[in-house]
Amino acid sequence: MKKVRGLHGLARMEEEEVRGLHGLARMEEEEVRGLHGLTRMEEEEVRGLHGLTRMEEEEVRGLHGLTRRFCLKEINNLVYFYMDLLYEEESYAIIGAAIAVHKELGNGFLEAVYQEALEKELQIQKIPYKREVPLTIYYKNKPLNKTYIADFICFEKIIVELKALSAITSEHFAQVLNYLKASGLNLGLIINFGKQSLEHKRIIFFLPSV
Repeated sequence: MKKVRGLHGLARMEEEEVRGLHGLARMEEEEVRGLHGLTRMEEEEVRGLHGLTRMEEEEVRGLHGLTRRFCLKEINNLVYFYMDLLYEEESYAIIGAAIAVHKELGNGFLEAVYQEALEKELQIQKIPYKREVPLTIYYKNKPLNKTYIADFICFEKIIVELKALSAITSEHFAQVLNYLKASGLNLGLIINFGKQSLEHKRIIFFLPSV
């Protein structure tokens, strides 16, 4: 009786194997059920609001009652703007290249290793970029000799800053914010290879209107 009670007369064990997505066992189903065929771990990397953790996403969504299409967050008196649509396809392409690097190398290398590997991956995926771009710093409208160096500028409009650390901090947000101010660009990505899962943050900044 128990052997024929299941799906289409199959035993319960056989039923469990075919009950899943397209006849896959449950373990296999878990791997393909996620976003665009990604595993759950990879899905978590891209599921949040522009790479923010769920907690950060909630902070940004609720702040000042703004929707996720246009949100701002203040950290250490610096204003960060988050928008959902600015250069979305381009930023996903960059993050996809970084995921490919992280899959190949894992975590534990120095930042310079990931920088070189990402350059090769950008070339493979035909993503236009410039590496180690100097950005002029101004003091009272006068340029300083000291410059910022952005790891990459991709598509001539997105600053990409790489890290190989245990976590991204507010200091790293401030660093990329300064890069955006110096370059006149609006979108920056911080990509951290230092964790078991790739970590990435997306920052959009516009000078506030006076």
